[in-house]
Amino acid sequence: MSIKEALKHLKSHDTSVVATLGKANFASLNQIKSPRNIVLVLDNDKVDWRQDKVLVKAITRLEQAGKTVYTMQPEVLRGEKTDYNDLLKAGKIEDISADILSVSDQIAHEHDATHDSNKKTRCVSD
Repeated sequence: MSIKEALKHLKSHDTSVVATLGKANFASLNQIKSPRNIVLVLDNDKVDWRQDKVLVKAITRLEQAGKTVYTMQPEVLRGEKTDYNDLLKAGKIEDISADILSVSDQIAHEHDATHDSNKKTRCVSD
């Protein structure tokens, strides 16, 4: 099962889960056709993703289009760059499930709560 499949229930909250083959592809997301909420599934390259100009630019563009952006990023495994597939191979299903549950809960809670007009990026794992 993929992260996207695990989060498919979020479609009812006007949410799309996005995983691309390379972060540069996030810039090509169609912000008009995209739902209001977007979950970016990031690799952990052992660097704070908020310092990554490509990701920040893509997120800023989506937020300027009125989208709320959430991120998922796994913890580093064995001191090496890590993605969710690495966690799966290492048998860390509980860690993956915890991140999925966290982002699901955030979106469901914010969907049910009164929204303010300020869009922000919400992080599941830092």
